Amino acid sequence: MKIFKNKAFTLAEVLITLGIIGVVAAITIPTMISKYREKATITRVQKAYSLLSLAFRQITEEYGVTPSNYPGIENPSANCHACAKIKRDLYKSQLGGYSRTNGYIYYLNGALWLPSGSNLPSLDLNNGMTITFGHDRSCGGAWLQTGKLTACGSGSDILVDINGANNGPNTLGKDVFGFTTALDGIYPDGLKGGYAYGTCTLKGTGKGCAAYILSEKNQKYLKK
Repeated sequence: MKIFKNKAFTLAEVLITLGIIGVVAAITIPTMISKYREKATITRVQKAYSLLSLAFRQITEEYGVTPSNYPGIENPSANCHACAKIKRDLYKSQLGGYSRTNGYIYYLNGALWLPSGSNLPSLDLNNGMTITFGHDRSCGGAWLQTGKLTACGSGSDILVDINGANNGPNTLGKDVFGFTTALDGIYPDGLKGGYAYGTCTLKGTGKGCAAYILSEKNQKYLKK
């Protein structure tokens, strides 16, 4: 009759194995989390652009207005919060959500940005995003020239915080992305030859990161 002896791992072998598992986990898990967050960001920016573009078309069709003749907008000034509120209410009619005001947003380089003062008219959507509306200005202001993709001098009249204004980091290029209203639609900030082109770098403002993400589908600029 043969007697079989159970062979067990020694304590040293168990500790070595656990140590190896810990090292591998420490290397791979942060990378996996980073890639997941990057993918989620890209998806949400794409969703935001789609929602804004659809809402723009619906506003134009339903109300018969374009950015240059939104009801109540006459000779808008550089700090026309009333004009921004009108635009907020028009988008609310298409996207739903809850009205609010928004505050500070940070540049990608870490500096504080106070866009046209604080308390800008904003809209909290049911999908968790916050859309902030800036003032409307004619050329040289926020309008892109139809078909040319060039800004007259300013843009980012629509800012989308993809995870909501109440959640950080509230930073351009990370969770906040800018879009500019043109006469023929909505365009992401940062298009070549347009507003904020070349700003999507760690040392830059991050205003042009919407166009970068929609084009390149990554956030490599965060690693440079």
